[in-house]
Amino acid sequence: GMTVYDGLSVKTYNYDHGLPNSFITDIYEDSDGYIWIAFGNKGIVKWKSGSVIKHFTKKDGLPSNTVNVIRQDKDENFLIGTSEGLSIYDGMNFDNYNFIDRIGNGIVTDIEVTGNNIWIGTGGGICIFNGENFKTLDQRNFTGLTSNDSYINIIEADPLGNIWLGTNGGLLKFDGIKFKEYSTMNGLPSNIINDILFDNNGLWLATDKGFVNMKNETFKTIISNDDNGLKNIKSTSISKSKDGVYFITSEVDGVYVYDPNSFISISESEGLKSNENINDIKMDSEGYLWAGGINGLYKIE
Repeated sequence: GMTVYDGLSVKTYNYDHGLPNSFITDIYEDSDGYIWIAFGNKGIVKWKSGSVIKHFTKKDGLPSNTVNVIRQDKDENFLIGTSEGLSIYDGMNFDNYNFIDRIGNGIVTDIEVTGNNIWIGTGGGICIFNGENFKTLDQRNFTGLTSNDSYINIIEADPLGNIWLGTNGGLLKFDGIKFKEYSTMNGLPSNIINDILFDNNGLWLATDKGFVNMKNETFKTIISNDDNGLKNIKSTSISKSKDGVYFITSEVDGVYVYDPNSFISISESEGLKSNENINDIKMDSEGYLWAGGINGLYKIE
């Protein structure tokens, strides 16, 4: 189900509210303010103000009910990454593409839109789609990287136009010509990078062993003052409020709230289910925080 955080009120939505009984993998707010929720084995739900507007599955044309990511291109078509390829939904029809179209190994794990280019992360490398053709970049050809590096968890473009990839084998930066790799050899606590966020404080990473800040090529794992912060906790995603507070989700402990002076966690006492594994957290245009986990959708205000 799903959760929303308000100041510190947490409201939970799950199958009692019409959501499918499945874990949530991604949350996306579209250009019209609708929330789109991707499920691990039940397709996609279009959602607004606490109600399901439409539930899309394979029956409606999706290539798979295992959906990993939802984004929009510059023409506001929906780009849907599934376990069986990429689906482009124009509001009427789903156009589906898979590994036969040269999309890595066909499992689409993340999507980043930069202008006319759509960067598609897969379980077997990265490719670029310009609306007509797919071009595969095998980062192993560039750097002698291992096959772990070809499993892409997250793609983000930085303000200078570099493309950053969080993989199962480290952090990669692509400047348009070559890849540069960062790993535990460079100070990362883990080579498994689950999420990336850029702001004026540098690059923030959710890794399998904590929440990390990178500035001037130096990595710092963020620990709270009482040292039980995010040192060895698997962090899964990052969001940031307009007033500069970071929200970091974890595999077991729900959501952590971090500002440079303090760490608090939002967990059972605030309304999260026990042992909640949150896969994605997003701030919407109204400042509400939406968290999707194995037990539902949470709205945090």
